[in-house]
Amino acid sequence: MGTKAAPDGYTITFGTSAGLAVNPALGVKMPFEPLRAFAPIGLMVYVPYLLVVNAALPARNVKELIDLAKAQPGKLNFASPGVGTPNHLGVELLNIVAGVKFVHVPYKGGASAVTDLVAGQVQIIFSGTPQVSSFVKAGRLRVIAVATQKPTRVAPEFPPIADTYPGFDCNTWYGLVAPAGTPSHVIGKLNGELNRALVDSGVVQRLLDQGVEATPGTPAAFRELIVAETERWRTVIKTAGITAEAAQ
Repeated sequence: MGTKAAPDGYTITFGTSAGLAVNPALGVKMPFEPLRAFAPIGLMVYVPYLLVVNAALPARNVKELIDLAKAQPGKLNFASPGVGTPNHLGVELLNIVAGVKFVHVPYKGGASAVTDLVAGQVQIIFSGTPQVSSFVKAGRLRVIAVATQKPTRVAPEFPPIADTYPGFDCNTWYGLVAPAGTPSHVIGKLNGELNRALVDSGVVQRLLDQGVEATPGTPAAFRELIVAETERWRTVIKTAGITAEAAQ
């Protein structure tokens, strides 16, 4: 594990939003505390989530979806790959900001969740582009918004939920971290090389083709993101009454 390696710049770890922010916010027992065990190198990519509904649902934008939920409280179900996943927390956040109650139906993985969404067993999901694109093209699912705060290059044709609920943000992200104690000049060198790759036009396009948006930045900005995301999801988790035990 990266936490056991020498802080010399020769071992780096691929960090996820789940491991660095969501699980700590849930209170999941982990063998390390992210910002004590690791030194952030830099954010790599965002995986923008789409707000997707079954095509039979009479909602074509966020306002229509929320109006439908208010007219039928507790009647609309949303799928996720499991309790405590970003997909789950995103709809709980929407419940909070919109004052509605979409009912959670957790699945053991994303494939079965999308299958039941297509079949109409559930009505809503937050999902990355690759998992739903073929069904959207076939007219069986409908994308009504993206969960980024600004339009994303992954799916620029869809408006952000933040246009309706300012500040709304629910996406997965990945970045690089090094063992705590790695010298700052080494962190700076690694960050520079990472950012060099993330602005390369070929790399950017290849990532976009996979539903991922390259996001270069500084080590300090990545640290701030981890802190902010942990606190934000901790508030959502507490408000929604989600426990670490339920997320196991």
